[in-house]
Amino acid sequence: MFLVTTQPYIFSNGYQISFNEKPCPQCGLGYIVPEWIEEKPTLQDIKKIYGGGVDLLPTTTIVLPLKPDKVTPVKLQLSNFHPEVLLFLAKIRHLSVRELNEDSKKNKVSAI
Repeated sequence: MFLVTTQPYIFSNGYQISFNEKPCPQCGLGYIVPEWIEEKPTLQDIKKIYGGGVDLLPTTTIVLPLKPDKVTPVKLQLSNFHPEVLLFLAKIRHLSVRELNEDSKKNKVSAI
């Protein structure tokens, strides 16, 4: 996961945590530990991530803000992703990718 993002976020059944690529300095452990996120994402935020026009929201949302140098490789890998792969991932019902650009007219959500 840390190959493509420095801080992944997980929102699942009331839990809201993030991980940081660097170990927690206050913990004194030298390990990557989950950090509780105080600010809950709003329903509107999750709908933006999930694809907006969906009435049922997922029980788990994972947000992976990409490192700038990983955007192109991830785009390439996702463009080669075949929907049939989801047949073997029984728990995944929807996969969406939100692309943010400097020009907001070029922003888009792709979904499988």
